[in-house]
Amino acid sequence: MVMTIEQLTNRIVFLESQILVLLSATKGIKSDAKGVRSDAKGVKSDAKGVKHNAKGVKSASAFNIFAKYFTPHIRSALFNTNFILTKDLHFKPTHQQIIVEISAMWNDLTLEEKSHWKLSH
Repeated sequence: MVMTIEQLTNRIVFLESQILVLLSATKGIKSDAKGVRSDAKGVKSDAKGVKHNAKGVKSASAFNIFAKYFTPHIRSALFNTNFILTKDLHFKPTHQQIIVEISAMWNDLTLEEKSHWKLSH
């Protein structure tokens, strides 16, 4: 298969963006693990099992924390993929596209990894 220089350049840009997403994901997990103890001190549960912090505000679910963390990475990955295919600089991924990707990532996690996100807030 013969590839042009432009195709190779686009492929390199895409791979670099994927590497950045993966590196930032592993860095975020390590930094979140350090804050587990300090965040978990003020958490209470009501009779229904809904967690509240010291001020009485509901705490976020593990999926919401996961989604908030990965949304910028998924948005940039979708943009890069679309840019490589269509060369459209004005593409903006829809919320539905982002949530579909995040949900797929969440479903691929093991129970251990999901429990990390439950503890990390």
